[in-house]
Amino acid sequence: MQRFFIQTPLECTERLPADIAHQVARVLRLGAGAQVVLLDGQGQQAVAELIEVSAKNVTVRLGSIEPAPGEPEAAVTLYQGLPKAAKMESILQKAVELGVTAVVPVVMERSIVREVGEGKLARWQAIAREAAEQSGRGRVPQVCDCVTLTKAIAQMQKHGAAWAADFGGAPLPTMTFPKDIGLLIGPEGGVAPGERERLATGGITSISLGPRILRCETAGPAAIAVIMAVSGGWA
Repeated sequence: MQRFFIQTPLECTERLPADIAHQVARVLRLGAGAQVVLLDGQGQQAVAELIEVSAKNVTVRLGSIEPAPGEPEAAVTLYQGLPKAAKMESILQKAVELGVTAVVPVVMERSIVREVGEGKLARWQAIAREAAEQSGRGRVPQVCDCVTLTKAIAQMQKHGAAWAADFGGAPLPTMTFPKDIGLLIGPEGGVAPGERERLATGGITSISLGPRILRCETAGPAAIAVIMAVSGGWA
């Protein structure tokens, strides 16, 4: 079944928003009697039967409202050192599919991209929304405004655990994880020596993702996958 996030409360939904109605009627060519899943973005979902279908108007009959099953218990915020645009889009998509709660772009010393405009942030949020719909999430992870490393460290200090993936760090724990984790991944070229010192001074623990050097677009999804597996997010 196709899945769609809507802005209105589920219990008040009798008609699909115009953009979703267009997709249902014109793109997917669904007819009366077909079913879709509607999500409120707050962890709830309901199966909706299409009653009347036209290009501009799709009415539905809603089934029971239930918790969406795709949300993990562990909340992981990915602090991603800014890579090239295409790599960031891939990281976003995979991180959302794997269960990340939020993504914070971080300008770091070795970042090739140094700033992110509103248009780019809007595109990244749309990618996160599409990935959440496709993967069965009950919420749309937030793509936050771009921050400096100093601000990222201050934000990470508020998490239950704050880790920075860096080759040569301590092994990633594989027994138990806290339920709120801030995870920093460097850009192409990794974390610079001066940044390592700043992270350590800020109380951010350096962790290793194994004996192999991972590309920046691999490291984040790999770490999130391990966290989800150990914390029960794949059960």
